[in-house]
Parts: sequence; C-alpha cells; structure tokens
Amino acid sequence: RRKEPFRYLFAVPEPCLFQIIELNGLELETRQAPAELIDWNKSGCKLVAGLDLRSGDNLVRLTIDFPFAETFPLTVNGEVRWQSDNDGGYLYGIQFMSDDDLKERVKVEIRRLAAENRINAV
Repeated sequence: RRKEPFRYLFAVPEPCLFQIIELNGLELETRQAPAELIDWNKSGCKLVAGLDLRSGDNLVRLTIDFPFAETFPLTVNGEVRWQSDNDGGYLYGIQFMSDDDLKERVKVEIRRLAAENRINAV
C-alpha cells in the first residue's frame, strides 16, 4: 500500500520558469519562459504555459526552476510526457529526470509547502 499521496495540488498555482534544453535529441538552450506549477510529486509535475511546445510531434526536455524552494534554488530537468490545450494556454505533464537526491529534496519541499498550506494531497 502506498503511504503517501500520489500528487500534491497547489492551492494557488506557483510561478516557475522553464527553458528547453533538448529538442528531438538536439541539445539547445532557449530563453526562460514563464509557467505556473499546478501540481507535483517526487517524480514529476503538471504545469501550464502560454508556449506551444508541440510535444506530440517532438521529444522535448526542459529545465524548470522552482523559485519557491526555501533553502537554495531547486532546478529540475524533465521530459514532456503529454500536452493538452488549457484555456488559452497549454497544460504539460513533466516527468523528472531525477536521482535519489533530487527525489529526497522534492519530498522535503513538499512537506514544507504542506505545512504552510500551499499544497494539498489529492
């Protein structure tokens, strides 16, 4: 049985920044673009952005900066797994390309945000 919730929903979407680091296997570095974090867990997140990444036709990898991290910046690499239209923008499912240290750091941030009532388990 699972001992912790699958994901955590932000009470108010949290602003974050992302940039494309790889497109169809080609490494690149774009400018950062704004997004809002809708939910997350230790292996991925859901975010909404105004930029159409056309992930249905492309393999897109991103770096996401989470500025709400309390002790030091939290930057995560991830792969866009799915995309859908969302009220004038685009909703993305991101799978983190993470190691055990990152998963532990995300768990620490989840506990802190839950204690501050900024996220709710769903």
